[in-house]
Amino acid sequence: MFKTILVATDGSDHAKRAVGLAADLAKKYQAKLVALHVMGNDPLPDEDRHLVEVEFADEIKKFPAAVADNQAHSIGVPTLVGQHRAKDEILRQLIGKHLLQLAEKEIRESGASDVVTVLEKGDPAANIVKVAAENNADLIVLGSRGLGNLGELFLGGVSNKVSHGTDINVLIVK
Repeated sequence: MFKTILVATDGSDHAKRAVGLAADLAKKYQAKLVALHVMGNDPLPDEDRHLVEVEFADEIKKFPAAVADNQAHSIGVPTLVGQHRAKDEILRQLIGKHLLQLAEKEIRESGASDVVTVLEKGDPAANIVKVAAENNADLIVLGSRGLGNLGELFLGGVSNKVSHGTDINVLIVK
């Protein structure tokens, strides 16, 4: 029934349940499973930045200050502000890669074997729909609530935007 399933994860409890359900479905139908994390554009809260800096200290050391300077220059902002933005970008990438590694591990442990991970940046709903279409997904699985900001509660959550923005079947996990 399903050949390709896309599951979106942001590390929230709902997303973790979505990953588990998508893994079960992928195993049952021997489907390819695309695990997606979309990095946001909002500044990282100080507590998140600190947590990532502690958890990924070794990985952060691999990114010399020159990387931050080059990224800052390429986006055309003053060096100090640019370095802060570039460092946030690096930290977001580390968070995203870590979340995808955790999802892939869980998926493989469940018995699904055809797994692809994708890391995107920007609007979560738009990227979920885009990546699902690019991978010819038959089903999109995502949590009913994620780690989005408070505005998402009033403007319509990601799951609502995805379900209304695609013709692909969407399974929303609570």
